[in-house]
Amino acid sequence: MVTGETVWIVDYDLPQDCPSARRQFYREVQRYLKDHGIASSEAGWSTQSVVVTQDKGFAEFVHAKGSQLGRANLYEARRLR
Repeated sequence: MVTGETVWIVDYDLPQDCPSARRQFYREVQRYLKDHGIASSEAGWSTQSVVVTQDKGFAEFVHAKGSQLGRANLYEARRLR
């Protein structure tokens, strides 16, 4: 079954040697989620520094913050199943 649903994928790599940057990233992401009424469980987090979401604005935010504090890539994809 092909859904054709668009999803946004962000992979990010934050510096291991700078815990304050990592804390800042996660604090700002949590603030964004709270301000936009998105539950953390709905955000599409993975334990591999990847976010998969249908919310383009959230994906762009994570990408911008990840790029600001480390490295990040943003992808647009179609969910096939």
